[in-house]
Amino acid sequence: MCEFEGQLYNLNASIGCLLCTTVGVTYGDTVVGDVFLTKIQTANGSLANQRGLCRAEGGEPLVIKTKQVRDQAVQLVKDNGTLNLSKEKFAWLSASCNDSKPYQNFVWPDGTDIHNCASHATDVQDYYFSDGPATMLVGNNVIQRSAVQRTIGYPVLCSKY
Repeated sequence: MCEFEGQLYNLNASIGCLLCTTVGVTYGDTVVGDVFLTKIQTANGSLANQRGLCRAEGGEPLVIKTKQVRDQAVQLVKDNGTLNLSKEKFAWLSASCNDSKPYQNFVWPDGTDIHNCASHATDVQDYYFSDGPATMLVGNNVIQRSAVQRTIGYPVLCSKY
């Protein structure tokens, strides 16, 4: 994040600072249609598996770049995610770790940094001993680092464009 003349901006290495607004980034942002959870739950959170499940239901793995989309996704997880031992609801999210710097550089499938106007570094947390290169969105609005393979199944967050 960077600040200029009292306004908060998202720092993007390739194009500089972007103005953060309530609906997202004012430059180069995609408009997401319907956000949904897959009907099928999976214990495999790999991006390839997420793509297959989302595409089978007419979508793509969700990329969160606006607060509006994040809020919509969090509400879906609260309402329909899978409850686990922590008594929170979870769903797979498409962000993953860059293997060259484990557990530091989480990116969306399009290669953009997970830290943007809708997600910040403090939003990504580890969960007990299941730290790993995959991520899940929790109903309490936290992006949780996760192992790719889990013992129980979770739905996948997707979007229809």
